[in-house]
Amino acid sequence: DITAQALTTTNAAGTAITVNSDNDALLQGTVTTGGGDVDIDADRDIQNTAAIDSNGGDVDFLAGQDALIEAAITTDGGSFTANAVRDVTSTAAGDITTTGDTANEAGGIVDIDAGRNVNLAGDIDTRGNPTDGPGGNVNIDTVDGDITVNAIDARGTGVGGNIALNANDSDNTNATATGDVTNNGVVQTNNDGTVTFEADDSVNINANITAGGTGAVLVTANADIATDTNTTDGSTEAITMAAATTIDGGAGTITLTNDDDDATGNEDNSGDITAQALTTTNAAGTAIT
Repeated sequence: DITAQALTTTNAAGTAITVNSDNDALLQGTVTTGGGDVDIDADRDIQNTAAIDSNGGDVDFLAGQDALIEAAITTDGGSFTANAVRDVTSTAAGDITTTGDTANEAGGIVDIDAGRNVNLAGDIDTRGNPTDGPGGNVNIDTVDGDITVNAIDARGTGVGGNIALNANDSDNTNATATGDVTNNGVVQTNNDGTVTFEADDSVNINANITAGGTGAVLVTANADIATDTNTTDGSTEAITMAAATTIDGGAGTITLTNDDDDATGNEDNSGDITAQALTTTNAAGTAIT
């Protein structure tokens, strides 16, 4: 293992801090740069139990097993990327904040990819700088697992960022269903940003979703209908909005889709759509589907 305590440099260009471990990379002290990038690479787990602040640089985790975010990661406009062969998780203390810190600066992109599950108890904040800063995009994908998130805020003073959660079930022949998308905190963007939840199994909306401008909210369950012939894995393939939740499409569109019949007429597991409040000020064409 590499077990690191405080790592500090004022380097403001290129890769300022690199940790490359043939086993685990355990960051137990603060990691701080003057704007340079932070690159953490481990053949097994990456775990930060102290804050990381790149002051504008990018932060990149590449884990051969799990990435465990247990303290705040702040980039001040830099991007955050986590790629794990197994799971990406965060605790409530593990907020990811990429908000731009100078006028006109966009929030940094957050891109998380996991071979299995993504389970985030911490928030994601990619808001643009209050002075004309666009929101940063948020992309979360799994190969064969669920996505569970807390609050995500991609609003911008300029254009809002796009938020896309895509949970896949790559093995439709196994006995356990995977590929759910669940939000336990408010997910929001504005000014033409879009929110997309796409799940091979079910979507569970436990807190409000808000887009803005002419952005759109797109929610799809049973996204793998064309290839999934397994009807015995316990999947529900439903879209369920918890009581009192709202989807607000701004002036854009809202689309909820759960297709139980593929193009060849193959019936898959049935799933309901349970909707609560759906709101848009769109005055033209089909606003809610």
